[in-house]
Amino acid sequence: MTTTPWEHLFVQALGASEAGDAEQAYRTFLSVLALDDVPAYARSLASTNIATMHLRSQRVDEAMEWYERAVQLDPDGESAAVALGAMGISLERLERRQEAIETFERLLALPTLPEASRLTAEENLRALRGE
Repeated sequence: MTTTPWEHLFVQALGASEAGDAEQAYRTFLSVLALDDVPAYARSLASTNIATMHLRSQRVDEAMEWYERAVQLDPDGESAAVALGAMGISLERLERRQEAIETFERLLALPTLPEASRLTAEENLRALRGE
């Protein structure tokens, strides 16, 4: 099986992230986004990874922008569920309760939502609402 250039870069970015080289991972994910032939789901997942890196560096506003970008890149795909789930959990940890609730509600409104994501979002909503 032959990998495409974007797949190769994506794997490199993940490896750099796992190795703790955030700067290399960030640059490599940006390289993935700069290519023309990258499918929407992969662009979305790259953006979600960038958001997570920003969050780890305490750059919350930038992280939220990247999560939103991830959703916009594949608004009806499963990768939007990944982005919204990560965003909701991040907002919850930041004690931004109302924003977390709204994010999980957005996640539940997606047309393509894996069952596991739906169950997790419903559980998070119940906890946030104190139910």
